[in-house]
Amino acid sequence: MTPGTTNDNIKTVEAIYDAFGRGDVGFILDQLTDDIDWSSGSESSIAPWYGVRHGKAETAEFFKQLGEAVSVTEFTPLAFASNDTDVMTVIRFAMTSTQTGRSGVMNLHHWWRFREAKIYHYRGTEDTAQTAQLLSTESEAQRGRKDGQEWTKTLATQAELEFIHTLNDQLGNWPPVQRTTTEGSTIPTFIGQRTHTTLTSVTLDATNDYWMAFICAVAGINLPN
Repeated sequence: MTPGTTNDNIKTVEAIYDAFGRGDVGFILDQLTDDIDWSSGSESSIAPWYGVRHGKAETAEFFKQLGEAVSVTEFTPLAFASNDTDVMTVIRFAMTSTQTGRSGVMNLHHWWRFREAKIYHYRGTEDTAQTAQLLSTESEAQRGRKDGQEWTKTLATQAELEFIHTLNDQLGNWPPVQRTTTEGSTIPTFIGQRTHTTLTSVTLDATNDYWMAFICAVAGINLPN
């Protein structure tokens, strides 16, 4: 390990973070190679800034899309680790969605790779589930209902009641009680802190129980608006 190189690489990353704080994208791009391989989040479409980008022009679009989607309220480097060619960092990051107004705090993990004092490879990861929640314009009930409907498609060939009993056994501690609907069919009612059912509807708890939305979709129980 070469101490000078290691320290210089860390200083470059620190300078990039300072530039990000003042909105100086041009400075950041100057620290990158022309063939920069840049990716944040994953190839998911959850957030507009997610995905793999190549070259400075596409990387500049990353910052544009991030700036349009959220307002960054905290960006605090917590830790740095490095060798001759790589710098790894942990960042405490807070943002507010410009569209939904929801806010959240998470840790980011950055991996910077250097070639001849320039960054040629960057990978960033974050709490994608929290990001999706902050950016989504759907209500909790709508998201649960959509997930339940999508999951039901993949299970259409299975017996609904049998599947629900199996799922209940796997989750544990939710013994079903048989109820008869107005149509005469039998569905299980789950007794426990997370589920509350009536003959024709279900109330989701405050944390949005996606499992319950799934169960209701399979059982044909209508979710409330």
